[in-house]
Amino acid sequence: MKNMFSVLFAAMLALGSSSVFAGEKKNGTELLFDTGSLNGVKTGEVLSYAHSRNADDNIPTRPLIDGEIQVRIAEEDSEPFTEVTLVNGKAKRKLHRFPANQGNPIFVAFLESSVSSVAFATKGSPFYIRNRIKDAFGQGGEITEVELTDGPATQITYHPFKGDRNAAKIGRAFEALTMTFVLSDDTQGKFVSLTTEATIDGTEYFKEEVRYRDAKPSKN
Repeated sequence: MKNMFSVLFAAMLALGSSSVFAGEKKNGTELLFDTGSLNGVKTGEVLSYAHSRNADDNIPTRPLIDGEIQVRIAEEDSEPFTEVTLVNGKAKRKLHRFPANQGNPIFVAFLESSVSSVAFATKGSPFYIRNRIKDAFGQGGEITEVELTDGPATQITYHPFKGDRNAAKIGRAFEALTMTFVLSDDTQGKFVSLTTEATIDGTEYFKEEVRYRDAKPSKN
């Protein structure tokens, strides 16, 4: 059975493809759901992303040891697909396959992990958290052009609980939660970093981040 974010992923792809007209500039959400984000990544390559999670001592979190998310590009019966592997210490867990023409699944893997982590930390409903994120995506995101050490990139930011009358129930820190994505055409798979962060007045209470590491030939 497909998880809820996989269904959301497909729905947003359909929405994005129908809402962009020739010559119209894409909003942040449409950039995130770009179906061509794996263009240029060769079959047989593995994209590696460092995965970290940190929180204040008073906030419960699931431990993450030497975290990594791997996105493998493969092919079966001439049809390319992607396979995601979550690494936590010596433990590995594979997610179901995605068609390669649906974009980089690191985005979906990150969202699923963030929702689970925030729900665990706040004792909140994952359905509520998913819906707030979905609503935030519907707003298109705040786009900022940034300069990285290896060139220009696009930063897209969302505030899932901003203006939500029930947000206080999950705690003041998480009421200020931000989700930030950095994309670059010069990075394999386009995603440079994906961050979910709860910070108030410079104090970091929770942070989960996935950051591009490298691309290597698959050993399989």
